[in-house]
Amino acid sequence: MTPKGTYRRKYYLHRRVKAAGFSIELQQTQKTISVMPAQVEKAKKNKYVNELKNQFRYGVQILNPMIK
Repeated sequence: MTPKGTYRRKYYLHRRVKAAGFSIELQQTQKTISVMPAQVEKAKKNKYVNELKNQFRYGVQILNPMIK
């Protein structure tokens, strides 16, 4: 059974994570928070990213930008 208000909490967390400079990719079977290499330490310390990761089972992926 899901706790009441879960949808609203996730919507709030999505807004906070996006405001911190991270991007979220939502698909049918997976939910991923994308982090650039320069933001790794910031993501580790971000309580909203950690809550989505630990309580709502979001994946956190470090992006490797291509160099020209």
